[in-house]
Amino acid sequence: MPTDAVLVTDDPHRTYPTRTGAVPGDLIIITDPATGRAWRFVPDHTTPGQA
Repeated sequence: MPTDAVLVTDDPHRTYPTRTGAVPGDLIIITDPATGRAWRFVPDHTTPGQA
């Protein structure tokens, strides 16, 4: 995938806690340049020490 087909942005639906409060999780969107189809990936947004 070319790098310009990958977008990493704030996830509007998922947050994860930090010492200073919740922060948005990451949302990874990859768009296939040949078809225009978008694939969305939600990485594990837990912080170390959290189950």
